[in-house]
Amino acid sequence: MAVRNADDILVGGGRIFIVEQETGSATKSYYDLGYLQGEIKHSEQANSQTIKESEGGTVLTIATDKEVHFTFSLLEANLDTLKLLNPSSDSLNESGNGTSGFAVGTFQSDDTFLIEFYTKKRSGKYRCLRIFKGKISGEFTTLLINQDNASPIPVDVVALADDTKPTTKNLYEIFDTTTAPNGGW
Repeated sequence: MAVRNADDILVGGGRIFIVEQETGSATKSYYDLGYLQGEIKHSEQANSQTIKESEGGTVLTIATDKEVHFTFSLLEANLDTLKLLNPSSDSLNESGNGTSGFAVGTFQSDDTFLIEFYTKKRSGKYRCLRIFKGKISGEFTTLLINQDNASPIPVDVVALADDTKPTTKNLYEIFDTTTAPNGGW
């Protein structure tokens, strides 16, 4: 008989939320971007500047900024939330070309958002990956509705440094919680 660990994360799915909070207010609004499928890929990129003395003396390299990319696939997308990311876009509408689906183009946030990924643990609790300042982008053409095959949408989130946080903890945090937005699942 296999023993199951209550802290195991149920792999293969989760949800992503965009969080808005008014300055000076404790109230948060959660906008459900959609249901994730598969893995979240993580990569880091640091930019630096090298300073040299004119006589060939001391060389100093200073980290100027750091970005962390999270790439994942949306299996279920909330079109109203996608429209929040790119309000001027009229491409996020139901298709009128006789197919069953949506005519969708690219979407990209010019603004940064507080973004939270939630996955459920076997115990019923949740693990949250909170990105303090994230930009979201994705690209897909006609999304056809087919009950037999999923058509996940590739999405990229870039975590940018939040200057209000300590330098070593200014991109994201991971924590466990007993609740998820909108009552969880």
